[in-house]
Amino acid sequence: MAYDEALRVLTLQINTLDGLRTRATLLTAGAALVTSFFGGFALQRHQDLGWWAVVGMVALAVVLVSALAIVAPRRGWDFVVQPGVLLQAIDDGRDVNAIYRTLIQDFGAWSRANQFKIRRLQWWLVVGMVFMFVELLAWVGQFWTLTRA
Repeated sequence: MAYDEALRVLTLQINTLDGLRTRATLLTAGAALVTSFFGGFALQRHQDLGWWAVVGMVALAVVLVSALAIVAPRRGWDFVVQPGVLLQAIDDGRDVNAIYRTLIQDFGAWSRANQFKIRRLQWWLVVGMVFMFVELLAWVGQFWTLTRA
């Protein structure tokens, strides 16, 4: 039972990581859509870049950096046991209960280390979402400024 629970935690973490990467991809697509629609329309009507446009471009850059921080491949994720490790334990004469106990301890340590990394990626996603909203406001502000002039 403890083994199944430890394995379930790692499986949930894999799913969470996949979900974060999917959301980061959608965030990038949303930021590109906001920039191409609002930014393109605002800049097409006027060649002069106001401070709203600069804020919009900086916000787009922050969104892209945050998405890249999430989807970039990283070392150090622990989700699976290498088969060679299990074979070595069997060759060393360890019984099945001792192997399960070691696996449960390893899974617990891995899940704690993975959770720290997942939380950091979740914050990157929040930063990206906030700056996508800032980007949207900036481009709307640029458009509004140009239409009033």
